Amino acid sequence: MSLKTLLQSYSNFRENEDKKPKDKLNNLANEGQDPNVLFITCIDSRLDPTMFFENSLGDMFVVRNPGNFVLPFSKTYSGIGASIEFALAFFDIKDIIICGHSQCGACEAISKKIDVGENKQLAQWLEQNKIIGKRHFFTENPQEQFEKESLLQQSKNIKTYPIVKKALKKGTHLHSWYIDMKTSLVYKYDGHKFIEL
Repeated sequence: MSLKTLLQSYSNFRENEDKKPKDKLNNLANEGQDPNVLFITCIDSRLDPTMFFENSLGDMFVVRNPGNFVLPFSKTYSGIGASIEFALAFFDIKDIIICGHSQCGACEAISKKIDVGENKQLAQWLEQNKIIGKRHFFTENPQEQFEKESLLQQSKNIKTYPIVKKALKKGTHLHSWYIDMKTSLVYKYDGHKFIEL
């Protein structure tokens, strides 16, 4: 999509007679937000959480980064850590969802040891997430296997945050979801395998 196309789509939105999305945004602007879901997913341009979950505007924080990675808790600040703390410290988050997907470029770069060139920030980001081991068996497809193992590692990492530990004790639920891009189906990890939502 070019900038021109992007601007045209905004113009179409602005002139659209369906006022429901605008009215909802206006209400949220006036009344403030009160999301109950923290949704951590990948920056992949093909993946848009609002496409899967209708009317989610104002209902969930969406945090995106390459690979939907969650670094383990550290005293060194990070964008992902700040996002987790912001959501949980100031809002009544009932559910934390970490959502991976098929054909993930970040997971592929790690599993296939793809050289990302002189992109130092990206290289370091991927380097911190290369410890994924094969602890389960989900599929014969090595890419999908790695993506699902990685997803479970991120769900393990987020539990190292003191604020997350406290939230889980108070009843917040942590979910590991996986989206199959080809079928548009969403799967959840039930503790043993991934089953369709």
